[in-house]
Amino acid sequence: MFRFITLTVFTALMVLPVSQGFSQERESISLELGNHYSLYKQCSGRPFQGIQVHWRGLVDNRPEKALGTVVKKNGKDPIEVFSAPPLRDIYVGYLKDLLQRCGMKFLPVPSPEVYELTVYIEKFRAHEEKGIFMGKGQAISRLSLEAKLPQKKITAQVGYEIEFNQGRKSGIKRMKKILTELFRETLLQVVASPQLQDLRGE
Repeated sequence: MFRFITLTVFTALMVLPVSQGFSQERESISLELGNHYSLYKQCSGRPFQGIQVHWRGLVDNRPEKALGTVVKKNGKDPIEVFSAPPLRDIYVGYLKDLLQRCGMKFLPVPSPEVYELTVYIEKFRAHEEKGIFMGKGQAISRLSLEAKLPQKKITAQVGYEIEFNQGRKSGIKRMKKILTELFRETLLQVVASPQLQDLRGE
């Protein structure tokens, strides 16, 4: 009888962490930049003028779709942050608009003489760690760009990294600000990509 009671109590203790795992909090944020002239002014020189591509699409390769985690004041039960609309949809809208503003022309029909352009989201995430006095965090992004002809392929990787102190103003609003900056700076890295600009001479 003593062994039977011990096993019952042990089983109950093993179940509790599982139920807690499913109750992790989630929050959704929007990374919309709005009329961000500081972003589009990078296209004043039309760096992609004369480049024609067939847009194949954008693929989200991230294994985890959360944008990051926010640590509560007690240092426990981190909140997972997601993008609404999905990050892929936001990237597609801004990236296509930015490339065209910079002079790139999208052809509706593929052609053997025109590069087919595909973009992959490899990483986009921020993370906070609670410290005794002040926590630290890091936000990292990475995009892979692939331009293909029947007998040729050109690839490029762009990204950005932000390191920040958590401070007293941590939370969802602070996380949104950091992720929005990460998003904007990543788009700017695409404009600066020498591999994309070299498509003009191919």
